[in-house]
Amino acid sequence: MFSDLMLFNKERTAKQAVGFYFAFLLILMIGGGLASFLMGGPSVGFAEGYHIGWYFSVVCCLMLSFIVLYQKGRLNEFGLVLLALLSGVGAVFLGASLGLVFTAYLTTKEIKSS
Repeated sequence: MFSDLMLFNKERTAKQAVGFYFAFLLILMIGGGLASFLMGGPSVGFAEGYHIGWYFSVVCCLMLSFIVLYQKGRLNEFGLVLLALLSGVGAVFLGASLGLVFTAYLTTKEIKSS
């Protein structure tokens, strides 16, 4: 379930995609907290930290989705690029908890052979 999390060109099963989702949700939560601490220091308030973490999740969900598509050789497929963009839109509304759903789905797609 949690094997080969950093191999973005792997075609995952549904169970592995769920593991990918939870692992990267935890990574983004820790990363967002670390980003808000580094950007504002210990004196940053809750609202400022929330916004820094929110921006961090939007950028990371978009980056992860496009990295997956690039590694699988599927950047030229319009529908999958729309799903990658939806990961950013989902992260805008509900943070990484929704944005990573689209990214995890993209990991289940097969690698395009050349």
